[in-house]
Formats: sequence, C-alpha cells, structure tokens
Amino acid sequence: MRINQKNLLSLLVLLLSLSPSFVQAHTGGNVMSGWYNGFNHPLHGWDHLLTMLAVGVWAAQLGGRAIWQLPLAFVGVMSLGGVFGMTGVSMPGVEMIILLSVIVFGFLVVRRIRFQATVSVLIVVFFAFFHGFAHGQEMPASASLLSFALGFMLATLLLHGAGILAARLTLLAFACFLGNGAYAQQSGNTATVKPKSQPKDNEVVELSEMIVTQRAESQVGFADSASQGNVGQEQLKFRPISRPGEILETVPGLIASQHSGEGKANQYYLRGFNLDHGTDFLTQVDGVPVNQVSNAHGQGWMDTNFLIPELIKTLSYQKGNYYAENGDFSSTGAANIQYFSDLPDKTVKFTGGSFDYYRGLASGSNKLGDGNILYAGEVVNNGGPWTVSNDYLKFNGVLRYSQERDDSGWSITAMAYKADWNSTDQIPKRAVDSGLIDRFGNIDPTDGGNSQRYSLTTEWHRQNGSSATKVMAYGLYTQMDLYSNFTYFLNDPVRGDQFAQPDKRWTSGLKASHTFFHRIGAADSESTVGLQIRNDNIHNGLLLTQSQVRYDTVREDDVWVTSVSPYAENKTRWNDWLRTSLGVRFDGFRFNVANSNIPGNNGNTTDGLVSPKLGLV
Repeated sequence: MRINQKNLLSLLVLLLSLSPSFVQAHTGGNVMSGWYNGFNHPLHGWDHLLTMLAVGVWAAQLGGRAIWQLPLAFVGVMSLGGVFGMTGVSMPGVEMIILLSVIVFGFLVVRRIRFQATVSVLIVVFFAFFHGFAHGQEMPASASLLSFALGFMLATLLLHGAGILAARLTLLAFACFLGNGAYAQQSGNTATVKPKSQPKDNEVVELSEMIVTQRAESQVGFADSASQGNVGQEQLKFRPISRPGEILETVPGLIASQHSGEGKANQYYLRGFNLDHGTDFLTQVDGVPVNQVSNAHGQGWMDTNFLIPELIKTLSYQKGNYYAENGDFSSTGAANIQYFSDLPDKTVKFTGGSFDYYRGLASGSNKLGDGNILYAGEVVNNGGPWTVSNDYLKFNGVLRYSQERDDSGWSITAMAYKADWNSTDQIPKRAVDSGLIDRFGNIDPTDGGNSQRYSLTTEWHRQNGSSATKVMAYGLYTQMDLYSNFTYFLNDPVRGDQFAQPDKRWTSGLKASHTFFHRIGAADSESTVGLQIRNDNIHNGLLLTQSQVRYDTVREDDVWVTSVSPYAENKTRWNDWLRTSLGVRFDGFRFNVANSNIPGNNGNTTDGLVSPKLGLV
C-alpha cells in the first residue's frame, strides 16, 4: 500500500542518514588528487550519493523544466561552494546540513511533494552549496583545481541522470514484471492442459463442470418491483472501477460521469433524467444520507469519493419513488450501500499505472472482546493526461467496532476522507485549432478544489419472531472549496472569471423504525412505522477569485435546514401471486437563513409534503 510504503521509505531514509557511515563521510583525512579523485569522491560518500540520486528522482517527479533546471542549479551552486571550501574558511554545522539534505530530499521524493519552480530551485541550491563546500575542503593541495572540479561535477551530473532514469524506468519495470508474471501464468496453465483425442462415433463425452455466478441476488418473491435489487461484493470485485462513483453504475440504467477534476462529485444519469450531481437520486451509506441540502454548488450534491469498493457488502437499489422509507432526493430512486462488519480476508494491495496513478489499500478485521473491529486505509494519487496535472491526492480511512448476538447487535463507525485536486475544465475549440493550447491544455491553471468528510455513526438493531427494531444516529462534518472558471475572461478581462463555492457544514440525524410481523386473515403481513430527523448547519457562498484568492463576494450565508419525516407502511402477501404495499410519508421542513451579505436573503420559513404510496405486485 502506498501510504505504508511512504512511511517505510521515510523510516529507511532516516535510519540510513543516522548511520555511522554518514557521520564519517567527510573527515578530511582522504588523500585525493586529479580528475579521478574528483570523480571518485561523490561515489564513496553515501550522503553525496543518495542526495544526488534523490535530486534526480525529484526532478523527474516534478517533470517539465525541472528535469534540467534542478541538476544544473545543483552543480552550479555546488561549484561555488567548492571554491569557498578551498579557501580554508571555517563553517560550523556543514556535516549536519549535509545530513539534513539526505533526510529532506528523501522525504520530498517519498512523499512526492511539489513546490513552485522557484521554491524547488532554492531548496536545491541551498543544500548544493554545503555539499560543494565539503568537496572543496577535502581537496588536497597536490590536486589540480580544474581537473578535480571537473571530476566531481561530472560525477554529480551522472548521479542526477541516474536518478532521473530510475524514476522514469520504475513504472516501466513494474509493468513489465506484471506482464511477464501474467504471461508466465498463462504459459504454465497452458502447459498443464493435455490435448485430448477426438471422440469416436457414438462415444459418450463427459463435459467438465462449469460454475456460472449470477449477476446479483434473486429478488423473485421478495422485491416490490423489477426495478429493485441487491448487488454484492462477488459482483463488485470483478468490476473495473476507475472512480468510486462508478459503483452506482451497478444500478441498471444508471451512468456516472466525471468533469472538473477527480475530486469533484460525479454527474449521474438515470432513466432519461439528468441528475446533475445527485439531485434526484438518494444515496446512503449504512443508512447515512450522502446527498446535501442547499449545497454551494448544487442541491443534492452527492460526493461518493469517500467510498472504498472493497468494503462494500451489498448495494441495495430501488428505482422509482414508491417506497415510504425514502424521502428527499429520491424522485428517481435510491440506493443504500452497506459496509462489511467482518471482512472475509485481510488485504494489502498496491496499484500503479500511467499518468502518476497510484492506489494503496490495507484492510482487515479482528476479534476484539465480544465483538469485531474492522479497519481500512486508502491513499490514491492521479495526475491524469492534462498539461496541468490533476495532482489528485486522496486519503481515506474507516474504523468500525461491532457486536452481534442471536437476536440483536450494534456498531459504531468512524470515517475520515480528505482530497485535493487541480481541474482542467472545458476549453474553447478555437483555442485548440489555433494552436494556442493543445487538447489537454487549459485556460485557467488554478482551477481545482479540496474536500473533507468526517463522520461518526452508531446503530442498534434487534429482531425476533414478532417484530424488528432499528435505531441509528449520525454526525458529519464536511467541507468543500470548489474553484471554477467556465467563461475565462468574458466578464473580467484583467482578473478572469474564476469563482469559488465554499461549503462547510455540520450534519446530524436520527433514524428509527419498528416493524410488526402479523397476519391479516390468512395472509402474512408486516407493518412498519418510522421516524427520520435531519439537521444541517451550513455556511456557504459564492465568491469571485483570482488564482483561488478572493477579491469580491457575490453572496455568503449561514443556513439551517431541519427536516422531520414520519412514515408508515404495510406490506401484505395475499397469496402466491398477489402482494400489496400501502404507505404514507410526511416530510416537514424548516429553513432559516442568517448573516447573509444580502439582507433580503435573511429569514425563515416552513413547509411540508404528504406522499401516499401504493403498490400492487
């Protein structure tokens, strides 16, 4: 997993840098002369060797002009430092700074940290001076200044080049390793298959058994309609998923698309409806709603980037608005994603690919006391094909403790998610046709965003032969800053038309339901009563920005939205071919806007809606 790899590499860098060979790298006791000794010196000091390689690797990671700027800057300033070192000037702390350079460049490489070009060069030249100073101090009087300097400069450039080459070839070697492994496996499998002779006439041929796994769980006799179903991990684990939102494409007829950066919520389409970012499709994770009311970018904002596909036990979907337990946002349907409480296996995986794509995952579960603890951590990086890299970096974590008994159980779940990204938005075709930019280019390179989500959920459930009860409570903190520029310089030819949509909110809620199992005459029946309460405390706005710096405010508000939704539903199986469902739901809302920069926006109001439900199956 990438995050563990980073920590391991970081620890290795630190341990190597503190080893005795580093401390003794520059004692001044070696006798060197001439070009050969100048060339040989950087190759025999581990501090020099690792620093030169790390500068090359970092330059390759930064890409563009940095590939030649950083090595040349290092060699140039190192030469200047060497001149100062040869003067015999005493400078305390040189060895400690050289030691620090190994640690710093090691962390920059391992963490793939990026700075602006100027900052990167300044970091390089600072440490280069002290490396050169140490070289100059160790040059003996008998050595030729010019030949010694040319020797260590050439060796340094070669080490930088080796670092650049290593960074470029790492992914290629990794891909070849995987490809050879797959080919070897195929070859091995082929070798074990012995050709069979053709059967003779009238000879009985026994075919080997073939197991075909069904697409999803059968709902015949249980579902209220053909547009309702469940999808399990057995199907999901074989499905190629490039973004978490594509998990919802297992709902028949639903399409998830992406624009304006990897971290932005997907756009969804279902049954001819353009759902925008989730407006009319309710999505829940273990009963916790994902859709956001009064979001700064759009009503019903449904950001599913915090999902970890390997943790999903089932995805239950209901298309249509026929279900009493579904209220706001469910005009076209709903989906509830349920995570495992106990993973079947522990998993550590790493995936690497083109355009700086990396994904690491570690997950597992263990017994703890009378229950079970589940844990998972994920890190994702994706650059994309764009001229300005996506620089999408996502951290994700889940921790759950649960207990199950014969007729009851409970769990408490904590989730954390954070992501940052750049985005290349739509661009004018005439700019591409004229050669101003290519098709992967951009007009405003500072578009992008960041997003955070932290949640704590607890639930309790029980069931026996006569009834079932479920109670859950949840609390979430989410934050989003979205920077977009769709019209470039149309409105402001000087500063551009970029705008920001910040959104910070605390969301809390309570859900409870009780189901009675009974009979109506000879028919089996179940009646459910439930209550759902949700409150959102929101601060959001629309700001005018230049390079993500605010210079004006269009609007900025504090918003409170509270909803109370009781419902009741009865489902009865009258015979083998007829079932009915009858329900009613009330959604009551209170809206309050305060502290708005536009006084006319302040105020509060209430509203409500009664929704009857009827189904014949």
